[in-house]
Amino acid sequence: MLVFLTSTTLATNDLIKSGKAVIDDVNMGDKESAREKLSFIVGRDTRQLDNKGIAKATIETLAENTSDGIIAPLFYLAIGGCLWR
Repeated sequence: MLVFLTSTTLATNDLIKSGKAVIDDVNMGDKESAREKLSFIVGRDTRQLDNKGIAKATIETLAENTSDGIIAPLFYLAIGGCLWR
């Protein structure tokens, strides 16, 4: 259980850092760097995205990855943990 919680915590931290790096570049006006960093965390083509598209893609991937990689595993751990008691 400790390993699972540690990996979830690390995943959360990395996810937040990745999203913040993209948004920081957008705020500094470095659209090219923001697109490049965004391409590391999304599956779509980022080469033609404007600032609004970059922000939208960042929010979407943060929400999806939070759900899939953090909330769902913790939810199923809670259900499984309750069933095994």
